[in-house]
Amino acid sequence: MERKVKSGENEVTRAQMLAPNMAFIAIYDTNDRKSKTDEPWENRALCRQVGNADAFFPEKGGSVKDAKAICGQCEVRGQCLEEAIGRKEKFGVWGGLTERERRKHQAERENGATAA
Repeated sequence: MERKVKSGENEVTRAQMLAPNMAFIAIYDTNDRKSKTDEPWENRALCRQVGNADAFFPEKGGSVKDAKAICGQCEVRGQCLEEAIGRKEKFGVWGGLTERERRKHQAERENGATAA
């Protein structure tokens, strides 16, 4: 639950007062412990919580359906995808995409950037 504080006539979250122009909202609990955004994204990844690495690294031709379903619910999917693209990860499902899908995604992004 976000703690609300008074700012003039409006109630705003503490995060909004500290960084009103930021695109994220940090979640602070009522005990004012560290926010979720202080934690490395890898620690918040849903795949780390399910304990089934095989789903993310299937044998050649194996199903990636379970991995993609987990990624689809993950709050750090975008960060994971960017990390995998940035280091040209060749194996597994990262950010909801297989290696082939990541290459296609990156190519489309680069083509879009050069066309603009």
